[in-house]
Amino acid sequence: MKNIYWHYPDSIEKALDLMRNNQAVPHGGGTHLTGKRLKNENGFVSLDKLDLKYVRKEGNTIKIGSLADYNTVAERLEKIEPGHILTKSIGKAATSPLRNRITIGGSLRLAPNWSDLTGPLVALDAQVKLEGDASGTFPVTDYLSKKELKSNTLITEVILPASSWQSWYYREGITENDHPAFTITILAKHDGNSLEDIRIVITGHTKRFAKATAIEDQLKGKELKQLELDGIAKDLTLKFAPAKGMSSEYIKHLTQTQLERGLTELLKS
Repeated sequence: MKNIYWHYPDSIEKALDLMRNNQAVPHGGGTHLTGKRLKNENGFVSLDKLDLKYVRKEGNTIKIGSLADYNTVAERLEKIEPGHILTKSIGKAATSPLRNRITIGGSLRLAPNWSDLTGPLVALDAQVKLEGDASGTFPVTDYLSKKELKSNTLITEVILPASSWQSWYYREGITENDHPAFTITILAKHDGNSLEDIRIVITGHTKRFAKATAIEDQLKGKELKQLELDGIAKDLTLKFAPAKGMSSEYIKHLTQTQLERGLTELLKS
């Protein structure tokens, strides 16, 4: 059995050097290693000494350090913007002990199909700040879809616009803490009479994430009392893989049903 070395850099530059020269794997919360058999890892770069565990509002933005854990993010966002969509989504993910370990940066880097983070970040038009071979600030949608942004880079910060949305979040799981088969994120703004803006993001399908732009376009600018929501999701074209004992068609049906329920709850109640 080969030796696995741990490194404890005190700067982002040192961490990146270890990743490039030693092919060491960055380590934040470490939950992705649970039950995993190590194969090609030559070592790990612990990020604990880096000052990246914050959640703060600066002007019109909310900045989240990549090492902030799920529970911390949910609790602090609730104080900054009560009812924030991320409080609803990651506050339901996994179990409380795991939420104390799962980091925003690690979760976004791995971005599994069942992530409770992806939908809200896409809906919010979040940005991600990177250091390394690709340094700069990028839309989170680019980070999720472009492999070159992940090579020899570290996520240091996730940036959200500080704007108040009404929100609704749904995760389809067999149990409360189960990995969801799909998730639905809905953000809406209205003046009490008409719908000014709406964003709908669905995850768990073959495209990983998708904005329901056709449905959004049907609803924007309409008076709330005139909204026709029955059957609005019937033409949803997303494809789902069979999961959790459910067929792909049944998962699609559940998605359509829950989307209409969410829209009704958010816009009609």
